[in-house]
Amino acid sequence: MKHLFLLLCLGLAVLPRGATGAAPEVDARLRDPAFQYEIIRYCYLWYLDDRFFIATAKETSFELWFRPVKARSPDPGDDSRYAELWIPVAQLQLQLKLADYPIPELQRRVRSPGYRITRAAIRSTAPGPREDYAVITVERDQARAYLTEVRGRPQLPDAPLRARLAAAMKEVVKLHPPAEPTAPQVFYLSNVLPVSGDLWVLWANEQIAIRFGGELGADQPDLLELLPLHTQLYDLKKQVVASLLETEGRTGFITKDWAGRILFQCLVLGERVEVSPAMLGLVPP
Repeated sequence: MKHLFLLLCLGLAVLPRGATGAAPEVDARLRDPAFQYEIIRYCYLWYLDDRFFIATAKETSFELWFRPVKARSPDPGDDSRYAELWIPVAQLQLQLKLADYPIPELQRRVRSPGYRITRAAIRSTAPGPREDYAVITVERDQARAYLTEVRGRPQLPDAPLRARLAAAMKEVVKLHPPAEPTAPQVFYLSNVLPVSGDLWVLWANEQIAIRFGGELGADQPDLLELLPLHTQLYDLKKQVVASLLETEGRTGFITKDWAGRILFQCLVLGERVEVSPAMLGLVPP
């Protein structure tokens, strides 16, 4: 759950503003309304609740604040671009990345077709003054109409991503053998959002939610199978709490709210996949 983690900014720095104090220049791709609406859709599915809609009930618009950031010590040849988005009315901070970096061992470059959300955090105050951002106004009624139109529309993984997930799931099952290894294993794949670097899988047999994170938006399908995926497992029987205050600083837990969002993404908007034990390497083929 992204807002469970502290927003790690040690490797990023806000780009300085010009001497005139003007709003910073931001990548034109961040100003694309289609991209902004996908960001809003992501926030709607994973973060927004009654508070957002109550706060904007009497408003005709709300703001998105963008500013560029840069890596403090980028690797040689790394031309990736970074940005920060603050949504004041939602008190939500997002870190964005446009990947463009080399893999010397393969003599290839990883490029994402657009910016992806790499981290998110709920904050009580803005990370910076308004004048440090390029402020974009979004019409509330238009955004609400868009959410109504697309909130039940599935976006399923394409063939290269499905193949990458199949390999990743096989590794997960190998490391965490199921209670009934001879039974078919049922997985639910979450919605795929074009602005997110995450994909969730619900392993129904074991009641485990699995988060895969990485460069899922790589624009070269054959390269996807070679890119690492960061994997986190959450046992829904043991690692779900009403409040993170219950955990007393321990990590590896999700709230009931977040668990509900995962289940909605996987069970309602996602896709059911049944895999034989032999395909997972649990029994001889």
